[in-house]
Amino acid sequence: MINKSKYFLVGLSFLLVTALGLTGSAYAHEHRQVVIGGKVTEFTVGWVSEPAFADQLNKVDLRVVIVSENKSQPSIPAVGLENSLKVEVSTGGKSITLDLKLAFREPGHYTPEIMPTVAGTYVFRFFGTVNGTTVNEVFDCSKGGFNCVRSASEVQFPEKPPSSREIQNTLSNIDTKLSDIDSRISSIAAGSNQSQSTLGNLSIISYGGLVAGVVGILIAVLAFKKRGK
Repeated sequence: MINKSKYFLVGLSFLLVTALGLTGSAYAHEHRQVVIGGKVTEFTVGWVSEPAFADQLNKVDLRVVIVSENKSQPSIPAVGLENSLKVEVSTGGKSITLDLKLAFREPGHYTPEIMPTVAGTYVFRFFGTVNGTTVNEVFDCSKGGFNCVRSASEVQFPEKPPSSREIQNTLSNIDTKLSDIDSRISSIAAGSNQSQSTLGNLSIISYGGLVAGVVGILIAVLAFKKRGK
């Protein structure tokens, strides 16, 4: 005889594993209930792609529902928040304000795009109004509710391209050196009788070397991206 209970348990286990796989990302989201306009409202906040890595396009993930007073009834999605609510994303003393973007065919689900360029702690502040009531809710990844941004070097293989911060630092160093060269040339011109042509040649040689360095960096980055395709 067929052991029906055995097959029932196997099927139940399969459904459970599948459900966990489909909803796994929700475990890396923060769930918070607040009273807005006399109604219990639940915010679910995190990243669309988790874990989140620096220099990878991602989205802020926000779901807002009005919790039904009757527990047997489903929650009601909070619609229209793309017109009344914004999110401020901040890290390292810098911040940017984004308009909410409604997810396709998902009422109450908002996913504004952003590409975090540095690893570290990120804070989301949602401010504006929900159903005419002013809100100002802050979600900090360091509190453990959702993932902080990790360095892409943790998963890059076999080669690790320079990060956007490393490229920016290199360009800043080059700019500093260019300013130093300008100062030295001005000093030489003021304190000597060298000809203008000599100073011009010195400028060309100095700038040419630095420009070649910048071009080398850009070629290396483009070659790595092309190889990765």
